[in-house]
This record gives sequence, C-alpha cells and structure tokens, in this order.
Amino acid sequence: MRAIGTDARTRARPTRDANAGALPRDYFGGYLADALKQTYFLRGPHRCFERVDFAEVCYLSADGPYTQLHLRGERTFCADGGLCSVLEALDRDDVLQVHKSFAVVVHAIQRFERESMWLRDGTALPVGRTYRERLFAALT
Repeated sequence: MRAIGTDARTRARPTRDANAGALPRDYFGGYLADALKQTYFLRGPHRCFERVDFAEVCYLSADGPYTQLHLRGERTFCADGGLCSVLEALDRDDVLQVHKSFAVVVHAIQRFERESMWLRDGTALPVGRTYRERLFAALT
C-alpha cells in the first residue's frame, strides 16, 4: 500500500484519535493509507495545508501526475500522484472509478445512465465502457 504523495511537502497527514495508537509509517516515513480513512490534510489552492473530512469529497479527477479531490461547495484540493495510485492508497469501498480520469464517491451520486452520471451538486461525469458494468453492479 502506498501513501498519497511521495514528496514531503505534499504528503497527506492524518489526524490522530486520542484513543488510537501510533500510526504506521511506510518506507519514506509517511503515513499509510489505513490512517487516511476519515480526516487528513491536503494541499489547498494557495499551497497551504487544510484539514479535509472525507465525507465532504464528491469525486476525484486526474490532472496529469496529480489528482484533484473535488469537495462540496466547489472546493478543490490536490494530491500528489495519479488517479490509480491515489485510489489504491485510499483503499475505500465507497469510491468507484467510473472513467479513466474520474472516480466518484458513492454517496454523491444522484442518478446515472449508460454513458454519464450526475452528482447531487449537478456535476455531470462521463462513464467509461471499461468501468460501466462494475458501476452498475455496485449501485444496483
């Protein structure tokens, strides 16, 4: 399992619960994705780090070597790493890849059709042929 981000400046840092033990670290000294299940820090638009609750995330989009996390209220955060590596690091059952450039959090889906889907905030996303059957199986 890989942590989100390989650069010390952009590595996601989870928060610790008072009752939780020490967080596991990967080879580079970063926190593993198991600790990123609820709340973590991501780089915002002005190079500052901000606490992000995963319940606010609607969808993820590929942006070259980075992944954009789109939250409610049109807020966007950047994670270092491609979409596949970020999805692997998150290791969540409620996140589905629906296109080669998009992944969506299940709670944000309003409706879907054969080739497209709409989120609760009105955002339209394409559904790729490769991911269509897996999406339909997970949601029906």
